[in-house]
Parts: sequence; C-alpha cells; structure tokens
Amino acid sequence: MANHLCTEQDIRLTYRPLSEGVVVEKDVKAVMRDGVKLSVNVFRPKEGGRYPVVMAVSPYGKDQYLQNEAFRQVPSMQLGEMEISDHTAFEAPDPDFWVSRGYVVVQGDVRGQGLSEGDTGPFHKQDREDYYDLIEWAAVQSWSNGNVGLNGVSYLCACPEVAA
Repeated sequence: MANHLCTEQDIRLTYRPLSEGVVVEKDVKAVMRDGVKLSVNVFRPKEGGRYPVVMAVSPYGKDQYLQNEAFRQVPSMQLGEMEISDHTAFEAPDPDFWVSRGYVVVQGDVRGQGLSEGDTGPFHKQDREDYYDLIEWAAVQSWSNGNVGLNGVSYLCACPEVAA
C-alpha cells in the first residue's frame, strides 16, 4: 500500500463545546520544588466536591486544541470518525469526557513551554521531577480526593528517564 497524506475522508474529527457542567480554570500556576511555576488548566465538575484527577503534561501546549492538521501530516493515518470537546489538548484526554464521569482533568505545559517558566528540552531530566511535583500538587488541591492518574499519548506517556 502506498503512503499518502490523509484526506478529509480519512479523518472526520468533530469538536463540540464543553458541557455546562464543566468549570475551567486556565493558566493556574503550580510551584515546583525549585520554585519554577508550571502552567496548568484545570477542568472540574461544577458541583463542589473532591474528585479523582486525570493528568497530562505536554510539550505541545496545553492550549493547542485543533488536531486535524497534525494528523493529516502522517502518511497512511486513518482515524475514522471521532468527536471530542473543543478543549482537548493535542494527544491529551478530553476533559468533557472525564469530567462528565466524575473526574477532574489537569492539562499542563512542561517546563519552558507555553506559559510555564524554566528551560526545556526533549525528554529533559527535570521533567520527571516536575511530573512528580505536579502529581503531589494535584493530590492536595481542594477539588482532589488525593487519587491522581496519568493519561496521554506518545510524548505525554513516555518516561523521560529512558531518553536521558
């Protein structure tokens, strides 16, 4: 089979607005152990309470939502039909899906990317400490029940240690 760039028929990605039951806190600053502030978006249920957290931290930008064009550049990519919320960051979990099921979603920018402070690099050694610190930060927030899980694709789920 010959490689080809995706056409409109290969990817039918539909965006829908976030549900009214989702509260969005954009560009929240989480302080790391060395004082650097990482920027995160928090999506949580409108109803007060403490919820488990689903987290993804990205070098691509927590506010990069439109995914069609990126996928069209991959040869032989055929994703078919998908519907996601218009606040789903690239390769990250859809906050609308998770919040509607009783979770908080935290999407963050790695150190030195987006609105996060500090220096960056691919698979930067500092990333693993920052991820640890972000997990600890999320676990003690007023909207968290202390349980934090990670979710993402590709870079978002790779261990920085293996490439260090």
